[in-house]
Amino acid sequence: MDETVYGAGLASCPAGVQLRVGLYDANLRPAIQLICVDDGMPYASLSVNLPYAPLLDGEFSVAADWNVPADLKAALLDTGKFTDTGYLSEVCDRGHAIWRITCPELLSQVAATRIVARRRSRVALPLWFSTTSFQPSWARPKRRAPVLEHMMYVISIGSARSEMRTTLAGVLEYLNQDRRGDTAPRPDEVTVRHVERGNIAVQLLKSGQLAVRPRGTARSILTQVLDEIERYIVRADGKVLRPHEMSRASWGAVVAAGRLAFFPEEAIDITAADAGPLFHTRDLFGGEGPFDIAAFVDNEFRRRFGYGRQGPTYAPNECPNSRHELHVAYALLRGEKVRECVLNAYRDDPEIGKFDLAWMRSLIDVPALRGALPPAQLQGLCRVMRLDKLPITTGNVAKLLGIMRRLPGDCGDIQIDDALFEAGILPPRTIPILKAPQGPAGTPVSGLAQRIHGLTTQRRFNATVENAKAQREAWRLPSGISTTLRSAPSPSGLAPATTGPTG
Repeated sequence: MDETVYGAGLASCPAGVQLRVGLYDANLRPAIQLICVDDGMPYASLSVNLPYAPLLDGEFSVAADWNVPADLKAALLDTGKFTDTGYLSEVCDRGHAIWRITCPELLSQVAATRIVARRRSRVALPLWFSTTSFQPSWARPKRRAPVLEHMMYVISIGSARSEMRTTLAGVLEYLNQDRRGDTAPRPDEVTVRHVERGNIAVQLLKSGQLAVRPRGTARSILTQVLDEIERYIVRADGKVLRPHEMSRASWGAVVAAGRLAFFPEEAIDITAADAGPLFHTRDLFGGEGPFDIAAFVDNEFRRRFGYGRQGPTYAPNECPNSRHELHVAYALLRGEKVRECVLNAYRDDPEIGKFDLAWMRSLIDVPALRGALPPAQLQGLCRVMRLDKLPITTGNVAKLLGIMRRLPGDCGDIQIDDALFEAGILPPRTIPILKAPQGPAGTPVSGLAQRIHGLTTQRRFNATVENAKAQREAWRLPSGISTTLRSAPSPSGLAPATTGPTG
């Protein structure tokens, strides 16, 4: 893939895109795909394959503006690697501009890939070519190259800018994502269009979720959804990606596909007759009888990805979970590589760490923490610092790690608190100043009342200190608290005696 970034800073693609050059297997014409720089996912296909369009060698038909924004096309033309021939293909009613590749490097890639394709005519998938290694796709095990002109959805909501998704599950994820208090779009203002199959109906369910209505039987729709997420998201490069290796939106599309196991109405019209083709099948893929959607989706997830519809486990001995932030947090905890484009979705999210995963914020902000300690120690350090409202920064992380590495691997929060307290990182806890009662209630009625008040207060204080000592000896109380209680002055002379009966 060409490492040059094109279109960075444009409104349509702020991060920019890179080029991936290959061939259409039907006629070996150039196939040019645009890849997002920030997350490595397909952005759009610059070319479209029109088999009956008369093209010269090195020419290709360009996708329409609603597929590839006009400003991005202009930026690509400005590079000098392409030139507009001024002709339009007339094999369809819309007409597509015809460009010619003028870059010698791209032309050599096309020529080399075409030679390989002719020698390997048995390969059915398109052959995508890497500019860095010059290794054809058939030499890479289980490479499955996306062909976006066959799998592209355009979402338009009112007058807002159109969004593009490579999968139908991605459409569902976008339509039903948490908008944090913003009004959800109405079905009458939402338009979903597949670039080849045309418009897809959108409905509002009683649950408040937006549903799509593609044409087909239940089995064919579910198979299409699963094929798309496998090809373009989960297994885009020949291996099954884990949740933290995908963007938040991409994993959201996988979760949306898994939801169809128990909420099939989000993509299938279940109001069809019970005996109709939606839920009964007589094909090569299953016997005659009712079609169990939940079992089908869960079995396909396990067969294709190695885990069920709820996702994989996020840590050893833990249960499967579909929360993306949970997988990202524990990957950071283990020190595994997480792309910055994935972390950017959480950097400015105020909800992250608000109710759980409070230690995740420190791992995002301070890369030196990631994998620097055993997971339990790292979580304990973040918890103790957060309870004392002390930040972990690039300035103090080295000292904190030095202190933590001197502790045993199975240390708990109490030992961590003690170590940080002894190192001067944590201040001692202060006893709140008690405000003496004012007015008539603050004046003892007699010397006996004052004496009784002093004795009872002292006894309660002594009991509290003894309890603190016992907890400290059992490692249930940090030294920063127990030391404060042990060194606190006796309260017997600090508060006035209570008032008593005067009769």
